[in-house]
Amino acid sequence: MVAESKQNIKEEVADIFTYLLQLADKMNIDLEEEAFKKMEKNEVKYPVNKEK
Repeated sequence: MVAESKQNIKEEVADIFTYLLQLADKMNIDLEEEAFKKMEKNEVKYPVNKEK
C-alpha cells in the first residue's frame, strides 16, 4: 500500500515536471537560468545563519 502510494506520487511529480517543461518551452523560458536567479534572490531574502 505504501509502495503503491509512493509510486503514484512519483508519477504525479513526473507529470508536473513534464507540463512545466512544455510550458517553459512555449514561453521561451530557460528554466535552469531562472532557477539559479531565484536561488540567488532567495539567498538575499532568506540568509542562512552559518554560525551556530
